[in-house]
Amino acid sequence: AGGLPPAVASGPLFDGSAAARLGVGLGAAGYGGGGEQAAPTTRSQLLLHQQEAPKQGVPGIWRLFVYGMPAGLNADMLRGHFARHGELLDVYVPPKTPDLAYVTFSQQVELQDALLNSGLRIAGYTVQGVKAAEPRETSKGGGGRVGGKGAGGRPG
Repeated sequence: AGGLPPAVASGPLFDGSAAARLGVGLGAAGYGGGGEQAAPTTRSQLLLHQQEAPKQGVPGIWRLFVYGMPAGLNADMLRGHFARHGELLDVYVPPKTPDLAYVTFSQQVELQDALLNSGLRIAGYTVQGVKAAEPRETSKGGGGRVGGKGAGGRPG
């Protein structure tokens, strides 16, 4: 076992299978390769790898809106906080408005659970509010708002 110290690599309890079960590489560059796993090679390994990776940018209609976020609270912290309520399809913090975030769940029951039980404390930070958001539009049309104030000037 090339990268391990001689006492460990040749010890009576080391046969390499424990490292394989833990997903630790035994490369010659270091003592275990930093936990890196081999790239998926078969279709089933690829599918399993894709399922483990967090989803992002997946459209969905069960969205939550977080507003009044303090500086320092980021998408990873939001993902960790809201993941206990169900499967997250997306966590998005707009770059131009980092005090807002949208969290998309896969099912309505998960969204409702988050709205009722998540609270305003997220990863040690306090947000101003959490509420249901409008579903994201799937088409990028040139719409504008319906029923809002028009673009016209003042009468007179």
